[in-house]
Amino acid sequence: MTDDETRTEDTAAPKGAPKSAAEHRAERLKAALRDNLRRRKAQVRGRSTGPAGSDETPDPEG
Repeated sequence: MTDDETRTEDTAAPKGAPKSAAEHRAERLKAALRDNLRRRKAQVRGRSTGPAGSDETPDPEG
């Protein structure tokens, strides 16, 4: 381990340290984006399975 690596570890805030407003905002944004991605993936999964009586299948009488 070099002195440079040690310095970067020393400058990092400990987990229990209070965070700045920018760090709080970044965490909120990260959480919101993660939730949005999960919601969109669930939407796509729902669309790909489709309802049982969807219009995608041709009508045998028509």
